[in-house]
Amino acid sequence: MLPWSPGYFISNDGRMRGPRGFELSIQYSDKGFRRVKVNVDGFRRYVRIGRVVCWYHNGPPPDSKTPFDAAHIDGNIENDHAGNLEWRPHNGWEAA
Repeated sequence: MLPWSPGYFISNDGRMRGPRGFELSIQYSDKGFRRVKVNVDGFRRYVRIGRVVCWYHNGPPPDSKTPFDAAHIDGNIENDHAGNLEWRPHNGWEAA
């Protein structure tokens, strides 16, 4: 379960199920990143699958003053497998 959205579950390859048990449909951002729409604190919003997988399977981003992105190790932004994601300092380029 995701700590900030109770009832949502995500696999290590990026498939998400909502609170009712149905798999959520994947959409693509204008930059090509895979995303899903979830309820966060009562509001519907898009979250990038790569970021959620990295948070859930690799732990939260390091606690520092520098923002971190979930980066795709192999460079393929559609490969949201937990083993292909890592936290990297934000460099102005969106990573995941």
